[in-house]
Amino acid sequence: MSKNGAEGRSARASRSAAASLSAPPTENERDLQRVVDSIPAMAWSARADGTGNFFNRRYLDYVGLSAGQLEGWQWTSVVHPDDVDRVMACWEAFNAAGSGGEIEARLRRHDGVYRWFSFRSSASPGADGKIAQWYGVNIDIEDQKRTAIMLAGERRLLELVASSRPIRDILVALCEVIEQAAPDCPCEIRTLDATGTVYEIAVAPTLSCKLIESVPGTPLADDMSPAGRAAAHKTTIIAKNIATDPRWQNTDVQKRLLDEGLRSACGVPISSKDGGILGSLCVYRSETGEFRPEHQDIIQRAVHISSIAIERYRAENELKRRQFLLVTAERISETGSFS
Repeated sequence: MSKNGAEGRSARASRSAAASLSAPPTENERDLQRVVDSIPAMAWSARADGTGNFFNRRYLDYVGLSAGQLEGWQWTSVVHPDDVDRVMACWEAFNAAGSGGEIEARLRRHDGVYRWFSFRSSASPGADGKIAQWYGVNIDIEDQKRTAIMLAGERRLLELVASSRPIRDILVALCEVIEQAAPDCPCEIRTLDATGTVYEIAVAPTLSCKLIESVPGTPLADDMSPAGRAAAHKTTIIAKNIATDPRWQNTDVQKRLLDEGLRSACGVPISSKDGGILGSLCVYRSETGEFRPEHQDIIQRAVHISSIAIERYRAENELKRRQFLLVTAERISETGSFS
C-alpha cells in the first residue's frame, strides 16, 4: 500500500473517528487515559484496517500534532517519506499473519528532526476471531541505532588502518560512516603534511569537487575555511549561520559554501598524541542553527579514528624514508657514489 493510497482512506476514517470521539468519556475511561499517558513510550491504537484511532499524550507531544491531525491514515504524515512504503508493507504482512510484530522507522519530531523508533504492535481479536483492533508502542532507538552504526564503522576503519590501506581510502570511508550515522551532515577531512604547514590530502565524498580540489598544496595560513580555522587555531570552530557569520562575511569561502547549499559548519582539529595538528575534520548542515549533542558525539569519535589513521600513515611514511636512507647510505659506503 502506497502513502497516497493510505491518505485516500484518511477522510473516511476521520469521519468514523469523529463519531466515536464525540461522546464524553466516562470516569473509568479518564482513569485509563491518565494511565496510558503516563507510559514512558508513545502508545497508540488502530482499527482492524490500520487507521489510527488513539495516540497518547507522549505521542502527541513528540510530533506536535493533535489527535485529530493523526486520525485515520494521517499518522503516516509523520513517518519519514523513505520509510512509509516499508511500514505499510510490514503492517499488511502482520495483518495477513493475524499477529503483531516489530519494525524500525523514522518519525518526525515537532521541530522537524527525524529519529529512529521501534514500532511494536499487538493484534486484538474480536468475538469472531478476526482482528478487531491493533495496540502498540513506538520506542525511541535513535541513540542505539547511531551507536551501532558508529561501532560497526569504527571496526571497519580500524581494519583498514591495520591492513595499511591508502590513507585517502580510509578517510573517504570515515566520511561515509559519519554521513550514515548523521545523514544530514556531509563531511570533509583535510590532512597536513609532516611540516604541519601545508595541506596534503582533502576528501569530501558527497560534496562538490570545487570545495576541495584546490586544497592539497595550500598553506594552512592561507586557508580561511571553517576546517582551516580549526586547524590553524587548534580549536573547534562552529558557524551556526554561514550567511551572517562575520568571520566569512563577503568572502570567497562564504560564497562557495552557500553555493553548495551549506548553511552551518563545525570544524574540529585532528591532533596527534603529542599535541601536534594532523589536520581537521569539518561537518556541514544544510540548515542553520546549533549542532546537536548527537552530532558532537559522532564528530569526536570520528576525530579519534582520524588521528589513529593519520598517525599510522605518517609512521609508515617515516619508516619508508628511513629505510630508503639506510639503503642509500649502504650503497654509498660500498661504491662511493649514489649510482
